[in-house]
Amino acid sequence: MKLQLGLFVLLVGFGLGLGFLIRDRLSQATHAQLVMTGNSAELPFEDYGGHLYLQGKLNGTSTKDLILDSGAADFFVSESQAKALKLTPQSAKISNVSWGLGALTLQDRNSAVLSKTEGEGLEQYFGRRISGIVGYELFEQLVVEVDFQHHILRFHRPKTYQYSGPGHRIPLLIEGDRPYINATITPYGYPARAGKLMIDLGSNAALSLTAGCGFEQKLIAAAPRTLRRNLATIKGSNEIVLGRVQTVQLGTIQIQQPTAIFGKTQATENCDRLNGKIGYQILRQFKVILDYPHRQLILETPPAAQPLTYDYDLSGLWLEASGPQLNHYKVGAVTKNTPAQRAGVLIGDEIIAVNNRAVSGLTLVQIRQTLSQSGQSVTLRLTRKTKPIAVRLSLNPLI
Repeated sequence: MKLQLGLFVLLVGFGLGLGFLIRDRLSQATHAQLVMTGNSAELPFEDYGGHLYLQGKLNGTSTKDLILDSGAADFFVSESQAKALKLTPQSAKISNVSWGLGALTLQDRNSAVLSKTEGEGLEQYFGRRISGIVGYELFEQLVVEVDFQHHILRFHRPKTYQYSGPGHRIPLLIEGDRPYINATITPYGYPARAGKLMIDLGSNAALSLTAGCGFEQKLIAAAPRTLRRNLATIKGSNEIVLGRVQTVQLGTIQIQQPTAIFGKTQATENCDRLNGKIGYQILRQFKVILDYPHRQLILETPPAAQPLTYDYDLSGLWLEASGPQLNHYKVGAVTKNTPAQRAGVLIGDEIIAVNNRAVSGLTLVQIRQTLSQSGQSVTLRLTRKTKPIAVRLSLNPLI
């Protein structure tokens, strides 16, 4: 089956999602063989910029750069990692890769290949290497519990799994090897509308929406504030529009004023229906249990959890990492009418220090976090064609 490359950019919050990896499975008949001792297992994860990084093994070689992604319809091995393992891809796949994740192992007969171009594009924005992506063939065989509060994944065998907690159960639809739920979205200026949303652990967005029949333009016009960004990607230059909706209803749970990407689709049917994705910025406030075998999503609110607010980068900067260690940070884009543009920051400027701290001691995620603190002023030291420049940004919400 031919791979289908979708959108590269699906983002909100601080980072780039893995939306462009939504491809068809290499083979619908191929399933990874699971080996796990006992009925349950645990694996810690690292929350890095809204993405879930796992430590594991690929063909016995240790790596800490595996990403968990419920929006990925396959397992992916990066081309660079395949080269390091002396594996030769054939027709965009690699055969018989062993994926070790703590106490469980999955022997995948056909893993997909994350090409060098795709991988480098993601790594430049993440500021971190990617060895592989763990997708559908894990979720199809186990109940996967994501405990954001304690940074732990729990895996359960479906035959022995029973949930008895206080979480909210929502029917789960599996289509194209991806999980969806029915939801209700209330945009600004319009009545509530039905929607179908993918549960996407690979996206650090809050919400992304698509609408047919030109309705996306009405959503954009009705939002109190919007932000348009032109982003350079491996697919060329793309404009995205960010705003908010009033509420999203997930079963009995109501999400207030999440940020959203407004997109469009060519569909001419179901003009009153919205489609899209729910990502990390919303999911992080729950214990998330993806139970594909029993077709249910369980969202459990931790005790004493505080209501979240949703916001986007406050600077107007699109930053990219480069260099062997991904610790050189350049400006890839500057959004109009933002603090960065008003301060005179230009595309190609390299960041040398943030608040007088050299970037050699900072990750890209830490820099983005500093640029998201509302009400704060941030001083950047830059170089522009070897010329040193200092600017000061006053940060306030843009949408």
